[in-house]
Amino acid sequence: MGEPHVRIGYAFGTRTRLNDEGFATVVDALERLGFDSLWLSERIGGDAPDPLVGMAFAAGRTKRLKFGMSVMVLPGRNPIVLAKELATLDRLSGGRLLPAFGLGVADPHEQQAFGVERAARAKLFDEAIVVLRGAWAEGSLTHHGEHFDYEDLRVLPKPMQSHLDVWLGGNAPSELRRVARLADGWLPSFVTPADADLVAAIAAKYKVKPENVVMGAGSQEILKSAMRAFVSESKSLVTALPTFS
Repeated sequence: MGEPHVRIGYAFGTRTRLNDEGFATVVDALERLGFDSLWLSERIGGDAPDPLVGMAFAAGRTKRLKFGMSVMVLPGRNPIVLAKELATLDRLSGGRLLPAFGLGVADPHEQQAFGVERAARAKLFDEAIVVLRGAWAEGSLTHHGEHFDYEDLRVLPKPMQSHLDVWLGGNAPSELRRVARLADGWLPSFVTPADADLVAAIAAKYKVKPENVVMGAGSQEILKSAMRAFVSESKSLVTALPTFS
Protein backbone atom coordinates (compact mmCIF):
# COMPACT_ATOMS: atom_id res chain seq x y z
CA MET A 1 0.00 0.00 0.00
CA GLY A 2 1.37 3.42 -0.96
CA GLU A 3 1.75 6.35 1.37
CA PRO A 4 -1.29 8.62 1.81
CA HIS A 5 -1.31 11.87 -0.13
CA VAL A 6 -1.06 14.56 2.54
CA ARG A 7 -2.27 18.07 1.79
CA ILE A 8 -1.53 20.81 4.26
CA GLY A 9 -4.14 23.28 5.46
CA TYR A 10 -4.11 25.97 8.12
CA ALA A 11 -6.56 26.24 11.03
CA PHE A 12 -6.87 29.57 12.81
CA GLY A 13 -8.40 28.06 15.96
CA THR A 14 -10.82 29.60 18.42
CA ARG A 15 -8.18 31.76 20.11
CA THR A 16 -7.03 33.66 17.05
CA ARG A 17 -7.26 37.44 17.07
CA LEU A 18 -6.81 37.76 13.33
CA ASN A 19 -10.10 39.49 12.60
CA ASP A 20 -8.84 42.58 10.75
CA GLU A 21 -6.29 43.28 7.98
CA GLY A 22 -4.07 40.54 9.42
CA PHE A 23 -6.64 37.97 8.31
CA ALA A 24 -6.31 39.13 4.70
CA THR A 25 -2.51 39.00 4.94
CA VAL A 26 -2.59 35.36 6.05
CA VAL A 27 -5.19 34.35 3.44
CA ASP A 28 -3.06 35.89 0.68
CA ALA A 29 0.03 34.09 1.99
CA LEU A 30 -1.73 30.71 2.10
CA GLU A 31 -2.83 31.12 -1.50
CA ARG A 32 0.62 32.26 -2.64
CA LEU A 33 2.51 29.50 -0.83
CA GLY A 34 0.33 26.69 -2.14
CA PHE A 35 -1.50 25.62 1.02
CA ASP A 36 -4.46 23.36 0.30
CA SER A 37 -7.07 24.78 2.64
CA LEU A 38 -8.08 27.30 5.29
CA TRP A 39 -10.10 26.25 8.37
CA LEU A 40 -12.08 28.59 10.60
CA SER A 41 -13.43 27.78 14.05
CA GLU A 42 -16.44 29.30 15.78
CA ARG A 43 -16.63 30.90 19.21
CA ILE A 44 -19.26 33.57 19.90
CA GLY A 45 -17.40 34.86 22.94
CA GLY A 46 -13.99 34.93 21.26
CA ASP A 47 -12.18 37.15 18.77
CA ALA A 48 -12.11 34.52 16.03
CA PRO A 49 -13.96 35.78 12.93
CA ASP A 50 -17.33 34.29 12.08
CA PRO A 51 -16.57 31.26 9.87
CA LEU A 52 -19.20 31.95 7.22
CA VAL A 53 -18.12 35.57 6.78
CA GLY A 54 -14.44 34.62 6.92
CA MET A 55 -14.83 31.91 4.27
CA ALA A 56 -16.72 34.27 1.97
CA PHE A 57 -13.99 36.89 2.39
CA ALA A 58 -11.29 34.31 1.65
CA ALA A 59 -13.17 33.00 -1.39
CA GLY A 60 -13.23 36.50 -2.88
CA ARG A 61 -9.45 36.95 -2.50
CA THR A 62 -8.32 33.56 -3.83
CA LYS A 63 -8.65 31.29 -6.85
CA ARG A 64 -7.37 27.93 -5.59
CA LEU A 65 -7.46 27.79 -1.77
CA LYS A 66 -10.23 25.61 -0.32
CA PHE A 67 -11.91 26.54 2.95
CA GLY A 68 -13.90 24.82 5.66
CA MET A 69 -15.21 25.12 9.21
CA SER A 70 -13.43 23.45 12.10
CA VAL A 71 -16.19 23.27 13.11
CA MET A 72 -19.43 25.25 12.69
CA VAL A 73 -22.00 24.84 15.47
CA LEU A 74 -25.19 23.45 13.93
CA PRO A 75 -27.79 23.30 16.76
CA GLY A 76 -29.44 26.72 16.99
CA ARG A 77 -29.15 27.50 13.28
CA ASN A 78 -31.93 27.40 10.69
CA PRO A 79 -30.75 24.52 8.47
CA ILE A 80 -32.63 25.76 5.39
CA VAL A 81 -31.13 29.24 5.53
CA LEU A 82 -27.71 27.70 6.20
CA ALA A 83 -28.13 25.28 3.28
CA LYS A 84 -28.73 28.19 0.90
CA GLU A 85 -25.83 30.20 2.33
CA LEU A 86 -23.36 27.34 1.99
CA ALA A 87 -24.60 26.29 -1.45
CA THR A 88 -24.24 29.89 -2.64
CA LEU A 89 -20.72 30.06 -1.23
CA ASP A 90 -19.79 26.80 -2.93
CA ARG A 91 -21.03 28.11 -6.27
CA LEU A 92 -19.43 31.55 -6.00
CA SER A 93 -16.09 29.97 -5.06
CA GLY A 94 -16.11 27.43 -7.88
CA GLY A 95 -16.73 24.43 -5.63
CA ARG A 96 -14.11 25.01 -2.91
CA LEU A 97 -16.25 24.58 0.22
CA LEU A 98 -15.44 21.90 2.85
CA PRO A 99 -18.33 21.98 5.35
CA ALA A 100 -17.80 20.52 8.82
CA PHE A 101 -20.15 20.68 11.78
CA GLY A 102 -20.21 19.98 15.49
CA LEU A 103 -22.47 20.14 18.53
CA GLY A 104 -20.61 23.07 20.02
CA VAL A 105 -18.33 23.39 23.00
CA ALA A 106 -19.72 22.36 26.40
CA ASP A 107 -19.69 25.92 27.71
CA PRO A 108 -22.80 27.57 29.26
CA HIS A 109 -21.87 30.91 27.67
CA GLU A 110 -21.72 29.47 24.15
CA GLN A 111 -24.84 27.33 24.62
CA GLN A 112 -26.75 30.40 25.79
CA ALA A 113 -25.71 32.23 22.64
CA PHE A 114 -27.12 29.51 20.38
CA GLY A 115 -30.28 29.11 22.45
CA VAL A 116 -30.21 25.31 22.66
CA GLU A 117 -30.03 23.38 25.92
CA ARG A 118 -27.16 20.92 26.09
CA ALA A 119 -29.44 17.90 26.44
CA ALA A 120 -31.35 18.88 23.29
CA ARG A 121 -28.37 19.39 21.00
CA ALA A 122 -27.80 15.86 19.72
CA LYS A 123 -31.28 15.14 18.31
CA LEU A 124 -31.49 18.62 16.84
CA PHE A 125 -28.08 18.19 15.24
CA ASP A 126 -28.92 14.82 13.69
CA GLU A 127 -32.13 16.09 12.13
CA ALA A 128 -30.48 19.30 10.89
CA ILE A 129 -27.89 17.24 8.99
CA VAL A 130 -30.68 15.32 7.25
CA VAL A 131 -32.38 18.61 6.34
CA LEU A 132 -29.14 20.10 4.97
CA ARG A 133 -28.53 17.10 2.74
CA GLY A 134 -32.14 17.15 1.56
CA ALA A 135 -31.94 20.84 0.72
CA TRP A 136 -28.78 20.27 -1.33
CA ALA A 137 -30.24 17.32 -3.25
CA GLU A 138 -31.91 17.76 -6.62
CA GLY A 139 -35.58 18.61 -6.54
CA SER A 140 -37.64 19.93 -3.66
CA LEU A 141 -37.47 18.91 -0.01
CA THR A 142 -40.21 17.17 1.94
CA HIS A 143 -39.30 16.45 5.55
CA HIS A 144 -41.54 15.83 8.56
CA GLY A 145 -39.46 15.51 11.71
CA GLU A 146 -39.49 16.29 15.39
CA HIS A 147 -37.88 19.72 14.98
CA PHE A 148 -38.33 20.66 11.31
CA ASP A 149 -41.30 20.30 8.99
CA TYR A 150 -41.24 21.09 5.26
CA GLU A 151 -43.51 20.14 2.38
CA ASP A 152 -42.25 20.39 -1.21
CA LEU A 153 -39.80 23.17 -0.26
CA ARG A 154 -37.60 24.46 -3.07
CA VAL A 155 -34.11 25.55 -1.96
CA LEU A 156 -31.90 27.11 -4.64
CA PRO A 157 -29.20 27.34 -5.80
CA LYS A 158 -27.78 23.86 -5.42
CA PRO A 159 -24.04 23.50 -4.57
CA MET A 160 -21.59 23.40 -7.46
CA GLN A 161 -20.10 20.17 -6.08
CA SER A 162 -22.46 17.38 -7.10
CA HIS A 163 -22.02 15.78 -3.69
CA LEU A 164 -21.07 18.24 -0.96
CA ASP A 165 -19.16 16.14 1.57
CA VAL A 166 -20.15 16.75 5.18
CA TRP A 167 -17.53 16.19 7.87
CA LEU A 168 -18.29 16.00 11.58
CA GLY A 169 -16.02 16.75 14.51
CA GLY A 170 -15.63 15.13 17.90
CA ASN A 171 -13.68 12.29 19.51
CA ALA A 172 -16.19 10.83 21.98
CA PRO A 173 -17.81 7.43 21.29
CA SER A 174 -21.23 9.03 20.72
CA GLU A 175 -19.70 11.44 18.22
CA LEU A 176 -17.95 8.65 16.35
CA ARG A 177 -21.24 6.78 16.08
CA ARG A 178 -22.74 9.92 14.59
CA VAL A 179 -19.88 10.15 12.07
CA ALA A 180 -20.56 6.57 11.00
CA ARG A 181 -24.28 7.23 10.55
CA LEU A 182 -24.38 10.69 9.03
CA ALA A 183 -21.02 11.92 7.72
CA ASP A 184 -18.70 11.60 4.74
CA GLY A 185 -15.60 12.38 6.77
CA TRP A 186 -14.29 12.86 10.29
CA LEU A 187 -12.56 15.99 11.58
CA PRO A 188 -11.00 15.16 14.97
CA SER A 189 -9.10 17.82 16.88
CA PHE A 190 -6.42 17.77 19.56
CA VAL A 191 -5.55 14.14 18.72
CA THR A 192 -2.00 13.27 19.76
CA PRO A 193 0.11 10.26 18.71
CA ALA A 194 -0.60 8.73 22.11
CA ASP A 195 -4.33 8.88 21.33
CA ALA A 196 -4.02 7.06 18.01
CA ASP A 197 -4.50 3.49 19.27
CA LEU A 198 -7.48 4.45 21.42
CA VAL A 199 -9.17 6.49 18.71
CA ALA A 200 -8.58 3.73 16.14
CA ALA A 201 -10.16 1.16 18.45
CA ILE A 202 -13.18 3.36 19.08
CA ALA A 203 -13.54 4.08 15.36
CA ALA A 204 -13.51 0.34 14.61
CA LYS A 205 -15.98 -0.43 17.39
CA TYR A 206 -18.49 2.10 16.13
CA LYS A 207 -17.92 1.22 12.47
CA VAL A 208 -16.48 4.51 11.32
CA LYS A 209 -15.30 3.54 7.86
CA PRO A 210 -11.48 3.68 7.61
CA GLU A 211 -11.62 5.37 4.21
CA ASN A 212 -13.52 8.23 5.83
CA VAL A 213 -10.70 8.81 8.30
CA VAL A 214 -7.51 8.08 6.37
CA MET A 215 -6.90 7.10 2.75
CA GLY A 216 -6.54 3.39 2.05
CA ALA A 217 -7.70 0.15 3.56
CA GLY A 218 -7.60 1.23 7.18
CA SER A 219 -4.00 0.44 8.12
CA GLN A 220 -3.40 1.28 11.77
CA GLU A 221 0.09 2.51 10.90
CA ILE A 222 -1.33 4.97 8.39
CA LEU A 223 -3.84 6.14 10.99
CA LYS A 224 -1.10 6.68 13.56
CA SER A 225 1.05 8.52 11.04
CA ALA A 226 -1.77 10.84 10.00
CA MET A 227 -2.71 11.62 13.59
CA ARG A 228 0.77 12.96 14.31
CA ALA A 229 -0.74 16.19 13.05
CA PHE A 230 -4.14 17.76 13.51
CA VAL A 231 -6.06 15.40 11.23
CA SER A 232 -8.97 15.70 8.86
CA GLU A 233 -9.88 13.58 5.87
CA SER A 234 -12.52 13.29 3.23
CA LYS A 235 -12.33 9.92 1.50
CA SER A 236 -8.92 9.96 -0.25
CA LEU A 237 -7.75 13.26 1.27
CA VAL A 238 -5.70 13.52 4.42
CA THR A 239 -5.14 17.05 5.68
CA ALA A 240 -2.67 18.00 8.40
CA LEU A 241 -3.81 21.13 10.19
CA PRO A 242 -1.43 23.21 12.30
CA THR A 243 -3.09 26.08 14.14
CA PHE A 244 -2.53 29.75 13.44
CA SER A 245 -3.16 32.33 16.14
